Amino acid sequence: MDRQRELIRKILAGKASKEEMEEMADFPLMMRCMKKQWNAGSSVSPDAEMEERIWKKIETECLCGRNRHRVLRWNWWMAAACIVAMVAVGWWYGNSHWEISSQRIESVAVSDRMLVLPDSSEVWLKAGSRLSYNEDFSDDRCVWLEGEAVFDVRKQEENNTFKVFLGNDFIEVKGTAFRVVNLERSHLEIDLFHGKIDFNIGASGRKVPMKPHQSLCYMPDGENVILAEMEPIDWVDGHFCFKNMKTDVLLRAVERIYRQRIVLRDAVGEGEYFNGRIRIDETLSEALDKICFSLGAHYRRMDDGSYLLYR
Repeated sequence: MDRQRELIRKILAGKASKEEMEEMADFPLMMRCMKKQWNAGSSVSPDAEMEERIWKKIETECLCGRNRHRVLRWNWWMAAACIVAMVAVGWWYGNSHWEISSQRIESVAVSDRMLVLPDSSEVWLKAGSRLSYNEDFSDDRCVWLEGEAVFDVRKQEENNTFKVFLGNDFIEVKGTAFRVVNLERSHLEIDLFHGKIDFNIGASGRKVPMKPHQSLCYMPDGENVILAEMEPIDWVDGHFCFKNMKTDVLLRAVERIYRQRIVLRDAVGEGEYFNGRIRIDETLSEALDKICFSLGAHYRRMDDGSYLLYR
């Protein structure tokens, strides 16, 4: 049991090695759960479906109707944690992606989805967004984005760069992970998780290099570029990852991801550090459920649309 508990903690913190994931997959409970999921043959992502059930049960069993005093039932918490870990192992063990062939030159996401491009680069496309590319993609590696997406670009030869066109402007990439928000013609955002990219302003030919954990805000009307340091968010297989992050820094990162203001009250999480992940397709409410569970806090939405965290 001690070894299983240790592996669960490593998996939930995103620190488990390939060997430890294999070891966890061999536990009887994990084997039973994965076999059940396989036999069910569900087309719904087990990651999202299972976590939704887990957290609803945790709210009922552990939070006792969101009372001010958090009551944990250790046996249930361990079972829930084991299932969450199973989701992580299952994602690693047999991850199924939606693929688009090189003959399909356009994709519009009606819901959050992950696309594999012909060069094996991966794009997590947010609902309502559009990604297009030419049939000869392997030669030029150019895509056109409308909306929001996270890119994990595979590095190739030095002269075979990857370009993301955003209207008249474009991002030049050689191998990296970054997020782009291109929702309005008057506003563009780029968050760089790792690697290096250059943002090119089409009209002037100006090139703005970006380094890891930098954000860029661009307003085409006045060609104003704001480059700033951002929270140290990592990106791994469809998850925003947070390691040893203070509560206030964590919530600024969550604000950035969801573009919603979050306010702390009653010294919530003061002096505490957070390790965990948020899937790209999780809603803000789902993310806050997990954060508040970890901090022993509650939240509510205010009249102005912001969210308040309190004891």
